[in-house]
Amino acid sequence: MSSLSSTVASSVPSSIILSARRTESHDIPNIVGHMKYDTERLFGRINVIYLLEKANLAITIINQSNVPVAHAAFVDYPNWDIVDQAHWEMYIEQSYIQTKCTPLNTLFMHLFVTTDEYATDCCHEIMKTVFKTVPELHFILLFVPTQEELSTDLSAAFVPMKSVPGSILNIDYMLYVSHRHQYCPQLHVRYARVEDHDDLTPLFACHNDMLRETYGEYFLAELIEAQDEDNLAVVCEDDGVAVGFMSVCSEVNIQLLHECFDLGPFHGLCKPHPDDILKPPQVSNDAGEESTTSFTDQKEEGSDSQDADMQGVNKIGSNISEASVVSPKESIKHEISEKEGLIAQSSLELPLDKSKDLKTTETPSTVGLEREAFHPVYRGAVNAFCIQLFCIDEKHETRSLDFLNFVFNLFPDRDFCIISVPHLVPEFHLIQNFVRIIPFSNCTLDHELYVFHRSGLLKSFLVRPAKSDDVPAIEALIKTLELNRSMLDDLEKYISARRDSDGTPVQAFVADVLNQVVGISVIRNEMDIEYIQSHYNIEDFIYFSHHQYEEHGHLYHFALNPIFHHYAKHFMKEILRLAHKSCLYYPIYPQPEEGKFQNPCAHSLTSALHYMVPVRPRRQIVYPLEKLGINAPSKEVSEDQLKYALNHFNRKLSLEPKVSINARIVVVGASNVGISFLETLIFCPHLKFNNLTLISTHGLPGKAVSNNLHRRFLINSHCFNEDEHALMSLASWINVVVGKVTGIDRSAKHVIVSKRRKVLYDHLILCTGQQYQAFFNFTNKSVDYDTFKAVNDACLVFDGRLVIDANFHTNDISIRAAGPLTKFSNIYYANEWTHSNFSSKEVGFQLAATMLNLFDPTLEPVFEPTEDVDRLIPIYKGCKVQGGILPGRYNYVHIFKPGIPARLDVQETQPNYGMAITTGDAVKGNYFRIHVNQYSMVETITCFSKEPVPASNYICLFGQHERLLNNLCSRWREGLITNLYSYLKEPWALAIYHDRFIDLQKELRQILVSAQEEDVPPMQEIVRQVVEGELTLHERPKSYLKRAFKQTVYKDLLEKSILNYLSYNNYHLPMFAWPGIV
Repeated sequence: MSSLSSTVASSVPSSIILSARRTESHDIPNIVGHMKYDTERLFGRINVIYLLEKANLAITIINQSNVPVAHAAFVDYPNWDIVDQAHWEMYIEQSYIQTKCTPLNTLFMHLFVTTDEYATDCCHEIMKTVFKTVPELHFILLFVPTQEELSTDLSAAFVPMKSVPGSILNIDYMLYVSHRHQYCPQLHVRYARVEDHDDLTPLFACHNDMLRETYGEYFLAELIEAQDEDNLAVVCEDDGVAVGFMSVCSEVNIQLLHECFDLGPFHGLCKPHPDDILKPPQVSNDAGEESTTSFTDQKEEGSDSQDADMQGVNKIGSNISEASVVSPKESIKHEISEKEGLIAQSSLELPLDKSKDLKTTETPSTVGLEREAFHPVYRGAVNAFCIQLFCIDEKHETRSLDFLNFVFNLFPDRDFCIISVPHLVPEFHLIQNFVRIIPFSNCTLDHELYVFHRSGLLKSFLVRPAKSDDVPAIEALIKTLELNRSMLDDLEKYISARRDSDGTPVQAFVADVLNQVVGISVIRNEMDIEYIQSHYNIEDFIYFSHHQYEEHGHLYHFALNPIFHHYAKHFMKEILRLAHKSCLYYPIYPQPEEGKFQNPCAHSLTSALHYMVPVRPRRQIVYPLEKLGINAPSKEVSEDQLKYALNHFNRKLSLEPKVSINARIVVVGASNVGISFLETLIFCPHLKFNNLTLISTHGLPGKAVSNNLHRRFLINSHCFNEDEHALMSLASWINVVVGKVTGIDRSAKHVIVSKRRKVLYDHLILCTGQQYQAFFNFTNKSVDYDTFKAVNDACLVFDGRLVIDANFHTNDISIRAAGPLTKFSNIYYANEWTHSNFSSKEVGFQLAATMLNLFDPTLEPVFEPTEDVDRLIPIYKGCKVQGGILPGRYNYVHIFKPGIPARLDVQETQPNYGMAITTGDAVKGNYFRIHVNQYSMVETITCFSKEPVPASNYICLFGQHERLLNNLCSRWREGLITNLYSYLKEPWALAIYHDRFIDLQKELRQILVSAQEEDVPPMQEIVRQVVEGELTLHERPKSYLKRAFKQTVYKDLLEKSILNYLSYNNYHLPMFAWPGIV
């Protein structure tokens, strides 16, 4: 997990510095070590791993030596199982006096452990960190057995809550509460005064001096002094000191926004007007219907009528503007209560536009360039004001939203607050609560636009099970969605029977604001959990064994009024609590044909995808099922299903923020390098790239059937196939522009696509590869002429290929390139080495790794290499693969070591060549050859067969020692191997093909290189001493090492690790025995 904000200020002595981060799995031994009798007395018996799996937030305090000194875990339901987790609100409301606790503003402490030395200080630091991390949080509750007293550290943070006389509360437990105002109070917001200049100047200075250099030393004082009814300035203060500043303006260039952004879901930020044109005129030309824009799978559900959702906004706008007339100088509590009372009379049902996903970007295909898209015309008055300038002290940035209560009251006739932010500015806390607006494909602004509706300030956001009375409101909410009928059918199943016809439980939940439905979600129990565990790396996010089968939920539908989009994660968190689930899964099925929704399970597309994490698919073993017989894996594991991309949400992710990256990253070319680059970026679980664009002549690979057919005539590098494209669902995360780059304007930072359209970039990645230049003669490849001309005209250095350095940079810092298109600069004196010598998938991964250093805040800063190191080219170690279907339906696969190619007869004449093991005959279609190098490592594998070749299995053999392959060389010499195809299908080989075998190898090596016992050196050290003659031996070195290995603890540790590997992965490897099988 990512670490929390920065070092936390502490009240401990100045010699001790405490800081907070999120608890990680390697902290578990430390937590257990801190647990003592008092821990069990106050919190009960705790299974730490289980608790961390179910906790919404877990915090660890570390000292200046990075040693953990305290831990705490917080969950959204009470400890001690006092009441069902789905019904605690009613229990507390009926049992305790003056409670305002809701699921939105309350967490429960389930564990707190600390060292005795800093107990009280660590407790305060944890509470302060939690309140800062969760801005909506106001109460932290703790149930303790009545006969027990709080420890000194906890009693400093918690006070008892008074119970209602005569209530039916559980008398065995006392309830304690800690309030926000003790640690991180809401900030007081007021009009700015000139005297605030001295407090605010340091805040602006720590960011940049551009404003001061442009407008002078006292620009801030002049801005404050120049306030009028259209331009206002406010500050937030802490203890009388201004710690934040916001300048707002009622003048908005609404015409420019209409031209650049799709503001349809918000009625163009205008008041409704009878002359508004919300529908495109009818087009009789059939060809016009074919004109389309290339959206992604998750970025659209259609393109029909928007009028319904416009009317919904109209209702909201008119009612709220009438309601919001409270004086800005009145207290926040009074303002909210007044507003809630009046808005209750208004309509909050915003029908959802099925063509909009509020987190994505529209980009055109070349077909879409033929016709201008329809833009609605709004003639009403402007209904928004804008934030012109905003700054807040880093210590208080999580309280940024405190400004909005005040500034909305400055403009009682405006319902929307907007802010535009340059693409390269990191997302700050204020805009995390705003809705990002989709830019049109022709938008040339260098800013992102964010919108917030005044109703988003309402805190009465309640999630509850759906009722039959909700059906009319739900119908109005989702009536424009393409799969609204499916949603209503599932809702009817829930209301009538609570389950499907096959018995699968169904649950439906609605989001309710002031007794009006603003969201709907339908889930079922996840029935294919064995398939998910075996086919996806779900254990990157959860410890699977600590989740019951019925705790896994399958998200089918999720729709939420965009005004409350910032509550989407809370909505999902509440679904988990109310449904007694710990995980949600959402599949995205491939959609190869435009306009045909091919998901057999009828899932509706969801804007909640932003808050979920994509789960990497697992490489599967190709099983010889006939040979295995009863030892084959279960059908749930081995059966071939329709491939889909999996997205996941769990309790641990519910309060884990994602970092949104708005930088415009444009990738040119859907080559293996480009796809690997994009894959690496989108599978970063804590990052969300909003502006990834791929420009490709044929769009995304795997999308068109014709693409897949013609690929059979080309060399197959076995980097990606159609199934792998379906498992990634790149189209859900990136924008695709179909066309060819014909020009690059480096000064304006845009590329020209097909000589007509501009695509702007902040970082340009050139991965076009090389193309065959003749129809049948496929001997030589070279750079495509149009690509060469675009590169050359942009004055990028081109010397037969595009010249790059070791970090993929061209001579333009904003343009990187990789793959066969490139060559290394002459300063490396390595002209014979290019990216063509290495695996394209590995090159793309390393290219993405260099980019992540720019965006990922969790990575350590990269230091500039020394001059000597900077003159070395990177060498990649992954194998290269070439294959294809040859005339006669022969299947050819060649797996080999990356490097400068050489003829086979030349290689075989080298004295250190090693040996080749060959079986079969090429004419008979069963030829198999393995080359083992001088170090007994598998270096080359060549297959020529009439039958399909399990290339993914054989790739796992590259770089392995021949003895791992069941003593391959000795068996070959003894004449025991007559057919390598059959030999490598034997059950012993399947463990090597497993996707986690490489992890086992690393674990075993770690055991051998680290000291496991006192006064006993690591096995690696013993081997070194023997090789270098430091030991006087009276026996052969090999015999001595065998005896030393057996007599130490290493043999037992290795055996235990291997058996654990087989046991843990028994669903993939049932052909192996493991302890407990009998």
